[in-house]
Amino acid sequence: MENLKHKTYKAFAWDFLGKFTNQGIGFVISIFLARLLDPADFGILAMVNVIVPMASVFIVMKLEQRG
Repeated sequence: MENLKHKTYKAFAWDFLGKFTNQGIGFVISIFLARLLDPADFGILAMVNVIVPMASVFIVMKLEQRG
């Protein structure tokens, strides 16, 4: 049982580290793009970054319905 607890904590730590790193990289890229692009272009990019994940959710739901 102790081994399972240890594996669970280790998996949680790695998952947290991966998500934290992913968020950090996304933040750095956003800062870089904000400095590089015009405000209007950056706004369009922000809107696309909202729409694409939402569309992805609907695509996954549709694929799961098919079986």
